[in-house]
Amino acid sequence: MKRIGIVAILIGTAFIVYLWTQPAYTHRIRLTIEVQTPDGIRSGSSVIETSTWESGNWGPIEARGIRRDFKGRAIFVDLGHGKNVVALLGFGADGTDQYHLYRLTRDALAPTKKGDWTEEYKLKGQGVLPPDDIPGLATFKDINDPSSAVRVDPADAAATLGSGFAFRQALLETTSDSASKGIEKIFPWWRSQGRPAEIAYRAWRAGSRIGTSIEPEHLFQKE
Repeated sequence: MKRIGIVAILIGTAFIVYLWTQPAYTHRIRLTIEVQTPDGIRSGSSVIETSTWESGNWGPIEARGIRRDFKGRAIFVDLGHGKNVVALLGFGADGTDQYHLYRLTRDALAPTKKGDWTEEYKLKGQGVLPPDDIPGLATFKDINDPSSAVRVDPADAAATLGSGFAFRQALLETTSDSASKGIEKIFPWWRSQGRPAEIAYRAWRAGSRIGTSIEPEHLFQKE
């Protein structure tokens, strides 16, 4: 029995080592959001790092396949006059589509190119994100109050921000810079007790709790 236990431990250890030693493909992209204001164009940017690796074709089913992870910070744009826009690290009507981050580079730099997922990590350059790739946009009437979050429609930003304001474009550029941090300097409440990030998320979704299959804190920053 001891021998069986030792063999099991060795196999388990070998499997874990195998998973951890699979090559990871890492890409860093700088996302820039531009907004037209009555005083001209205002912009903000953030560096997002995405990593993808293959976990192998043997072992338990739940341990197989392609694994992905990311880190970075939401994009904050100071519009002046006490107004702001925040591009969250989430996509779709409820912001829960964070997988979308891994397709941005291809959509911006090689939208018609087909190939293995590893090819995306070889792309370099800069481009404009198509409308479907615009992250969820929010504005805070008071950046110190997470409950003041309101959704911004990129097709009609003036409806929320006021006359003279309009979403202009989202730009992507590959970079070697490190992933951005420091969201707590913008939103001091980000990691406070009571999960204010969840309060902000619910406010952004107009009170709905449906679809909260993400960590709301990760809409603002993931380390």
